[in-house]
Amino acid sequence: MADLKGLKLRVPEIPASIEAWKAMGASPTPMAFGEVYSALQTGVIDAQENPFALIASNKIQEVQKYLMLTHHVYGYVMLTMSDITYQKLTPEQQKAIEEAAQEATQFENDLVAKQEEELLKLLKESGMEVVEPDTAAFMEAAKTVHGKFAQQYGQELYDSIVNTQ
Repeated sequence: MADLKGLKLRVPEIPASIEAWKAMGASPTPMAFGEVYSALQTGVIDAQENPFALIASNKIQEVQKYLMLTHHVYGYVMLTMSDITYQKLTPEQQKAIEEAAQEATQFENDLVAKQEEELLKLLKESGMEVVEPDTAAFMEAAKTVHGKFAQQYGQELYDSIVNTQ
């Protein structure tokens, strides 16, 4: 975490993300993603946080030497449906929808894991040095801002997120 001290880190304009990175010692710099490549190239920012797919597809590895695997964001797909529509379905149809959703979720998770593995290999081969820090200190520092957002959005919601397995 010492490497984060004062690091100008591009983050999306998400208040919780900005506050968490501040708590970890970085200097979060919200900016549009389209500006990231040139901002890294010119030193406006020192680093950015994005998934491997965005890094690779936008050739960020050309202007960024290090890739730190903090695992602080989990990408997911949320399947949603109107409760009004869902309640109109027969129990058999509801069961079929739920089973299909579980199958699609598993398929997507497996696909993303495979893609992430391939993209990480590509980024390493392009010359990025991969750093795998002990994430415990990151987690503890980020927790210092949890209370503020739990209060803002509701403790019940916060607890359900934290307790999700």
